[in-house]
Parts: sequence; structure tokens; C-alpha cells
Amino acid sequence: MPERQITRLCGIDMKRILIYLLIVAMALSCFCGIASADLSEGTSQAVPIPEISATAALIMDLDTGAVLYGKNEDQALPSADLTQIVTVLLGAEANVEGKTVTVTKEMLSGINKSSSHINLKEGEEILLSDLLYAVMLTSAADAANAIAVSLSGSISQFSADMVRKAQSLGSASSTFSTPDGLNSNNKTTASDLALILRGALKNETFRTVFSEISHKTAKTNKTNSYRTLSTLCHLLKKSEANAKYDSATGGKSGWSDAAGYTLAATAEKDGKKLLCIILGGSDSKTRYSEAAALFEYGFAAFCNVTVPESILGANSIPVIDEGFITRKITLTMPQNTVLTLPVEYENAQLTVSALPAFLSEGFEQSELRVTISAVLSDGTKRVAGEVTLNYTVTEVFERNDTLGTENPVPQTTGAKIWNVVRMILIVLLIIIGVLILLAILMFLISFAQRRRRKARRRRKLEAQRKAEEEALNSAPTGRRHRKE
Repeated sequence: MPERQITRLCGIDMKRILIYLLIVAMALSCFCGIASADLSEGTSQAVPIPEISATAALIMDLDTGAVLYGKNEDQALPSADLTQIVTVLLGAEANVEGKTVTVTKEMLSGINKSSSHINLKEGEEILLSDLLYAVMLTSAADAANAIAVSLSGSISQFSADMVRKAQSLGSASSTFSTPDGLNSNNKTTASDLALILRGALKNETFRTVFSEISHKTAKTNKTNSYRTLSTLCHLLKKSEANAKYDSATGGKSGWSDAAGYTLAATAEKDGKKLLCIILGGSDSKTRYSEAAALFEYGFAAFCNVTVPESILGANSIPVIDEGFITRKITLTMPQNTVLTLPVEYENAQLTVSALPAFLSEGFEQSELRVTISAVLSDGTKRVAGEVTLNYTVTEVFERNDTLGTENPVPQTTGAKIWNVVRMILIVLLIIIGVLILLAILMFLISFAQRRRRKARRRRKLEAQRKAEEEALNSAPTGRRHRKE
């Protein structure tokens, strides 16, 4: 073939190859782009994210724990009066029904006279439940101290109990040194406070106190009248037209020179419950307006989607040990599994990632996590979240070596190594057995040969003895007669 024609053909082939490679690269880039899309890209652009001037802020879905918005949410900041959320929670977890606290001198010492208080007196006997309302509604420092000393014996011990409680609820960065929170050493993050408040709201007593707007205390031995307590959180008060948020269901506000203006609040609309944290607000009015804006954003931009249990389909998975089926597990979706997703996911079709073909003996709970994806109305598929499945175990009493006639059981790496070692041991045992048999056979042959040699020697000696006897018997006797 002429050189020019060969070059031409090669050129055509190279062009085709380059075109094919370009098409494959474009397909891969599109696939990767879809796979890497996250939920934030799916947030409806019709619902703008509000501008927040506070140092830190956070919105969380109360039911699912999903964070819908965060600004500096992991930055440790002075918590001021919001520290008292932990104080009230510890008090609520005590048996408050009818429990009375006797005010001591220690409870009243060290309180800043300019701080909020309810003017407790030494020796006064007051209901623990009234102290909880005093702290939550009016941030009363003397009531906070009374709760602390009555429960833990001292302020320092109660502070340590506060830290432990916060950690048990998921807090990672909170430090508390006083039950009233006015010391600047009391620090936390918006993320920590959200976890603490979400956990605290599971307590019925705390939930009741947190949602109250006003409370009238019982008379005590040191007072002739009731104490009327009114919340300082204007987000809840009808009289505060510029600050009230109609969907608010509970709240706790605070302030200090170090912390600025702070707020922890909850709201509910159309069955959806949200939690908001504001730290380092510039002024009182702004923290309420920004909280309301964050609540509205959370309600409008996100929805809760229930994952149907039927999404799993066939869900019986074998457990493999050394290449054999030892157990089978049945996977189920946790009841009432709800994912908080951008609002455009509300009518999306949910799919689940493929379940594993098998699990190894000693599998971890993390191996039972599946990825939930959502197919949107325009056909795009995006990751919606992850769910850890529940499971039940069925024992397999007969060791099976196949999943079916067409599906041999896949072996784990450890099982394969053990099978190789086992085969080597079997071969070695066979070789040793053969050698032992050969040794026994050779011993028997040698023993038989020795017996035959001994028998031959006996026969030979017997023959020689007989020959000698015959020789003696046949010897001549004439010489003996001549001598006579």
C-alpha cells in the first residue's frame, strides 16, 4: 500500500479515536457533576437566604436535627443567660413535683446586685418549680444559684454537672462555670446550644417552662404576696408588636457586655418545628427580626419527606464466615424515617443504594447504612441523605456453602487465606500419613526378612549337625580289632 494512503488511513483512525475519547470524557464529566451535587444546590432560589448581622446563628429542624442554616455555628462565644437552659434542664430532671428549696446564705453570695433576680431571702422556702420559671422567664441569678446548690451541694459541683449534661447531649465545645451564665468563662457554640436545647425539649417539664410567657409563684414563708414573673423574650409577647413572631412556641433571651444579645427560640408552622440560635447580636430588636427571618426561611425553603419502608425491597442478606453462610439478617427501614430536604424535593421519587450482596461475620453497624437519593421532577438525581437500617438475625443451623445453584457464596479475604492454609495442612497430613505407612511397611518387611534369615541359619546348622552325626556313625572299625 502506498505510504500516502497508509498515512491517510492512520489519520482517519486517529481522528475517530480522539472523537470517541472526547465523547467519553464529556459523559464522565456530566456524570461526576451530577454525582457531586449536594442539597444546598437544590435549595429553591425563590427563597432567599436572609442577611444575618449576629456573630453566629443557626436554624435546625427539631424533628430530624438537620441544620438548615449556619453562620459561625462552631465558634465558641460567651453564652450569657442562655447558659441557664442547662440550669433549668437539670432542675427539670429532678423530681420537681412539690419539692421545696430552703434558701441558704451560700445561694445568695457572689450575686451581682445589678443582675436580674427575684429577691430571694435567706431561710425562704420556695418551690423548685417556681425557681425554674424564675430562671427561664426572668433570668434570675439568685434562683439559678438556689437550683445549683440544692441539687449539687455547691456552685462548682453544679458547674461540672452542667458540662457533663451538655456533653451527653452532643456538646463538644461548651464550658460552664456558673449556673447564671453571667461569668464570661461560660462559653458555647450555636451548634452546641442547638443540640442542648433539642435534647432539653424532650423533657416535659422543661418544655412547659420554656414555652410559658408568664407565671405566678406560690406564697412562701418570707413573702406575703405572689411573685408575678413575665418572660423577657419579646419574640413571645403580644405586647411587643415589633418583636413578636406569631409562630414562636418558646424562647429564652439574654445579654451581657461580653456576649452581646443572645436568643434561643422555637417555632412551629403547618406541623413543621424549627429551632433558632442567635449569639452576638448587635441589639435587642435586630436579634428578634433576624430570628423571625431565619424561621421564615426555614419554613419556606425546606420540607420534611418521609422515607417509605417499602423502598428496600428484597432485604434478606447472608452473613458469611469462612466461606459458609452462618446467619441471615433481615434489614428494615426505621419507622417514621424523615429527611429534611429543599422544598423542591417534596414530591421527588426516593431510591435507595444497592444493599450489599453479603456481610462478613462481625459486621459493624456502619455497614448497614444506605444512601437515599431523590429523582426530581426534571429527572435529575441527587443525594438526599443517609439512613442506618435496623436488622434482625436468623440463625442458620446447617452450614450452607452456596446461596443458590447459580450463586456460589463469595468468600472474604480471611476465608480465602484460611482455605489455602487448610489445604496445605491437609496435604501435609496426607504426606505424613503416607510416610508413616511406608515406615511401618518397611519395618514389617525388614522384620520378615530377619526371621527368614534366622530360619535359614537354623536349618543350615541343623543340616551340618546331622551330617556330622552321620559321618561319625559311618566311620570304619578294623584298626580297633588288630590292636586287640
